[in-house]
Amino acid sequence: MRLVQASTPMSTFSGGSSLLGKKVEIQHRGKVLRVGYVESATPSGEVVWLEASGIKQRAMYGPAFGRKVIPLPH
Repeated sequence: MRLVQASTPMSTFSGGSSLLGKKVEIQHRGKVLRVGYVESATPSGEVVWLEASGIKQRAMYGPAFGRKVIPLPH
């Protein structure tokens, strides 16, 4: 998958490729839904896939689903 930079109004990052491997927080209406690491993303950054962790399966989130994706510090 080729990833390119793009801005997304519901996120605090610019494009999917800038988040690969990064820890992020997924929010909806100000509530934290999940925290995890980005496994892959669309070029626009509208959809990101968080890797499976513990009992939580790999899942899609992002502005395309009305969710904010917020990068977290290491």
